[in-house]
Amino acid sequence: MLCPRLLRRYPTKHSAVPNDLQSQVFFSEITMDDKKELNNLINLSIKIGQALCDEDTFEETSSKDIVQKWKYQGDIFEMPFLKNSTDKVTIKNCYAQMRKKLREISLEAPSESSMRLVSNFAKTEELVLLDELWEELGSDNKS
Repeated sequence: MLCPRLLRRYPTKHSAVPNDLQSQVFFSEITMDDKKELNNLINLSIKIGQALCDEDTFEETSSKDIVQKWKYQGDIFEMPFLKNSTDKVTIKNCYAQMRKKLREISLEAPSESSMRLVSNFAKTEELVLLDELWEELGSDNKS
């Protein structure tokens, strides 16, 4: 006797989320505030890259996407920013990717004590920029 074969159903992004949440989570279009937030992140990233990069290593290209590339203490930082992001998940992923890449090159958020101990004005300015960037990024538990 043949047994009917069981079908395995693997969750997809559509089936894993109840229907009423699908449009909110996966297909919610970005608002003007989201675009401002992303532009703010890009601008902060430019300031940090130009302030902290090894001499003459900052590059930014713009075609379909904006790509920033620079070196910090010999380590390469490369970050693509999707200009035509159409959903909030893409923007959240961008923030998570930025946190991850900064941690990879040991650019964590500065502590208050490290900011107090620095007497060099230029170094203080760099730490303030880095702190401002991490404030924008949030600290989402080692994304």
